[in-house]
Amino acid sequence: MGQNHLPDRGGAGVIEKRTLADAERRDWLRLFRSENVGPATFLTLIEHFDDAGRAIEAAPDLSRCGGRKRAIRIAPVIEIEEEITALCALGGRMVALCEPDYPEALAAIHDPPPILSVLGDTALLSRPSVAVVGAQNASAAGRRLAPEISAGTSRNGFTVISGLARGIDTAAHEGALGAQPSAATIAVIAGGADIVYPTENQAQYERIVEEGAVITEQGLGTQPTAPLPSAQPDGLRAFTGNIDS
Repeated sequence: MGQNHLPDRGGAGVIEKRTLADAERRDWLRLFRSENVGPATFLTLIEHFDDAGRAIEAAPDLSRCGGRKRAIRIAPVIEIEEEITALCALGGRMVALCEPDYPEALAAIHDPPPILSVLGDTALLSRPSVAVVGAQNASAAGRRLAPEISAGTSRNGFTVISGLARGIDTAAHEGALGAQPSAATIAVIAGGADIVYPTENQAQYERIVEEGAVITEQGLGTQPTAPLPSAQPDGLRAFTGNIDS
């Protein structure tokens, strides 16, 4: 394998499961937040260098020598440290693909998100789960049925996953949260972990953080780019990975 070119990837590859030290997790986040580094490029670099720090040092030169149309620009350390500090201040944490708390089903998809921001109970990420999602302009019948389905699902030991959007998503979270004492729900959002969309779901968001979990692969402050977060590609990838039905 030449040192000036990235290897071809036929899949997600195998990354050793282990808990990262804080400095390593910072390097993972810095590499993932770098311009023109998505999950596929990130995983290629990690597989090639076996270390995010070494990948950060080599990536700009590799991208130039390898003939990439868009150069890799490494994220500044200060921005990464600020993001980590801000997430910690919210009571959250980062979970990397190689770490035990990362959802196994999500890790199994092609090019999974290398690192997740999580607010709430990370233990829910490893529980069996079912996604309940639907239209924002759902019918009255749909809004009645979604909480019933979610409550029953939660009482049977499954975590209910939805997208915190209006309509069915809101109703699904509501049903799961009401299924005491086994309430369990995860909101997979397309924006930053600190961005509540729609804003009228602020109270539900706060309750999910308290009793469930909010997860995203986006950086803090990132605004959703479509009206329905659960319709975003990133959100759907996370839903797909977490469903164990």
